[in-house]
Amino acid sequence: MITNDVDEAILMADRIIPLTPGPNATLGESFAVNLPRPRERTRLNFDPTFKSIRNNVTHYLTAASATQQALRIRRETPLPEIEPRIDVA
Repeated sequence: MITNDVDEAILMADRIIPLTPGPNATLGESFAVNLPRPRERTRLNFDPTFKSIRNNVTHYLTAASATQQALRIRRETPLPEIEPRIDVA
């Protein structure tokens, strides 16, 4: 299953494997979801294990995104210093 919703992934899956960001995306770190079934969304909000898994996955995604952004900034090519030409008629 593919989703952009971390809460939904925890509710539905027994393991979460996020993609790394960017055009060369690969499989990221695996997160085990060892919560008993059936899982109810309203009850999960008060479960410390759910909160821990959600925080770990969210932190991983945020850090991976920040790393990708830093790499993108380093790859930018500096622009040449060009001055406009002014023709006087």
